[in-house]
Amino acid sequence: MAESTIRIREANAEDIPAVIELSLKTVSESISSFRKISPSSLMENRKKDLLILYKILELPDIKVFIADDEEKHLAGYCIAMVNYIESTTGELQGWAFDRAIDKNFRRRGLGSALLSKADEFAKNSGMKYICGEIDSSNIPALEVSKNLGYVEERKKMLKVFSREPEILKAQSLFLVRRTVKEDIPKIKQLAVETVKFSISSLREKSIEECKEFRKKDLENLENLISFPNFGAFIAETGDGEFAGHCFIMSGAIDTSTGEKQAWIYDLAVVEEHRGKGAGKMLLLEAEKFAAETGMEYVGLSVTSENQSAVYFYESMGYLEERKQILKKL
Repeated sequence: MAESTIRIREANAEDIPAVIELSLKTVSESISSFRKISPSSLMENRKKDLLILYKILELPDIKVFIADDEEKHLAGYCIAMVNYIESTTGELQGWAFDRAIDKNFRRRGLGSALLSKADEFAKNSGMKYICGEIDSSNIPALEVSKNLGYVEERKKMLKVFSREPEILKAQSLFLVRRTVKEDIPKIKQLAVETVKFSISSLREKSIEECKEFRKKDLENLENLISFPNFGAFIAETGDGEFAGHCFIMSGAIDTSTGEKQAWIYDLAVVEEHRGKGAGKMLLLEAEKFAAETGMEYVGLSVTSENQSAVYFYESMGYLEERKQILKKL
């Protein structure tokens, strides 16, 4: 039996029910085995997320591309957006944030064709880059992206609490406490100085430009430290010398599962105090805060090229959940 002819086109409102149905059929393929969420809760959360498609379909910065046959049987889809602000450099970029192919239409190049449409959309919209996230165990999807010129930029890592977070009982060189207003100038200085460790070599923006963006990004820090779901901690030596800081937010929503989790937004240690346990003390305090606020997971993002940071988080029990991939257009 001959294969049906597949066309790639932009979706309209009539296509959305089929997109939602396919997304629900394939949602388990984008979820790591680390997650404890039940299938029924996962489906409910995904339904809520997808209903917004009816509202965003007419927005110029978002497009839904679909693959279907002459009888309008949906074979796959890709949702892409442009003018998405990259969190470290401040650059505007494209983002392919959801893609699925029906099992009956796989191995026909549709994943590549749909992702190529997202690339084209981003390029025609003036974007220099387009990014996406893929579950680290989804080898076929990673291969499709690689063949189209995407490369790994960041690792999204996750820690699941199977028990109470570890309490460091050994003698430490550092004390960790909550941040107060007077600490903010030192925190901002360190955060700006260490932004270079968060930028991949794939990006073209200069370190100075990224430092300026980080300064603006931290302007609201004084207000944030008063929020009950925001934990800001600093490490000090016994003499009261500032050694590092860590920010964590409880109640962040995981984009794939809809679950609430804690998220590490920044962890930095002053150069002369690195390798002495300050980072570990800060991370443990952040994890304690996450547990106390009812979170089962702590997530974070780390530049893949920053191998020392990757090894540190792995030593603290974090596992790679997803890869953030990037393509220069």
